[in-house]
Amino acid sequence: MSSGEKRLHKRVPHSAPVVVRVKACPQQPELEGVSFPCATTDISEGGVRLQTDRLLPFDCLLELEAKVLDRTFLLTGRVIWSGQVEEHLAYTGVQFPAQEDDRLWPWKIQVARVFQSGK
Repeated sequence: MSSGEKRLHKRVPHSAPVVVRVKACPQQPELEGVSFPCATTDISEGGVRLQTDRLLPFDCLLELEAKVLDRTFLLTGRVIWSGQVEEHLAYTGVQFPAQEDDRLWPWKIQVARVFQSGK
């Protein structure tokens, strides 16, 4: 980790299908309840980076149904950054809440499998 790096968890490039449902979005309440497919570009024990067709505002609460290798996970996370690349291409950083650490153990084990497999 570089001296300017703020990440707590090492990321691994991994594309996995995800269905996102916006649970709460203070900046754009009209997004609440909206679901859409997207994909991860990388994953870590503490979150994911999503490639989406829309820009999601900071602090939106999301529910993610992600299929990583042979398992499907239902995860909750918060948008901590997002950026528009093109008209229908954006990247979004989602962080999983630290207080759910015990609930994330199966996810963490799966992320370790992805690291080991190099996929």
